[in-house]
Amino acid sequence: MSFRTILTQLLAALSVAVTASAPASPPQPNELGARFTVLSKGATSTIEIRLSPKAAFESVRVEAASGVGSITPPCAFAQVEAGQSYSCRVDVTPKAGESALTLNVVGEKAAEAGHARVVEVRHFTLATGQAATTHAASTKPVPGLALTPGQSSTK
Repeated sequence: MSFRTILTQLLAALSVAVTASAPASPPQPNELGARFTVLSKGATSTIEIRLSPKAAFESVRVEAASGVGSITPPCAFAQVEAGQSYSCRVDVTPKAGESALTLNVVGEKAAEAGHARVVEVRHFTLATGQAATTHAASTKPVPGLALTPGQSSTK
C-alpha cells in the first residue's frame, strides 16, 4: 500500500469519527430557565410554568401556539431579574380535533446599541389524547407534477 493510500484512508476515518462525535443540533441556551409541569390533564389541562432566569428580561409572556383553543388566565411578567423565581398556572383547552397543543414562553430584552432586540422562545407541547384531524386527499393534479411515469421511463 502506498503512503498516499494510507493517508487518504486515515483522513477518511478521522472525518467519520469527528462527524459521529458532533451533536445533531447545536445546544440552545435557556436563559429563561423555563420549566413546565402538567398538574392536571383532561378536556382542560392545567400547566405550571416556572422561570429561573439566568439573565434579565424586560418582559416574559406565555402565548397560545398551535392547537390551543383557549388559555386562561393570561400569564406575563415585566422586568424579570436574573436569579429570581417566577411562576404561573394556566388552564389550556385544545382546539377540537387537535392531537397536541403548544405553549410558547417568549422573553424579550433590549440589545446593545445598534443591535436587534433579543428574543428567546421556549416551546412546550402536550398531547391532548384526541384523534388528529384528517383531511380528504385531493384528487386534483398539481400543475407541473407528473403523476405517472413518462414515455421514456423504464417502469
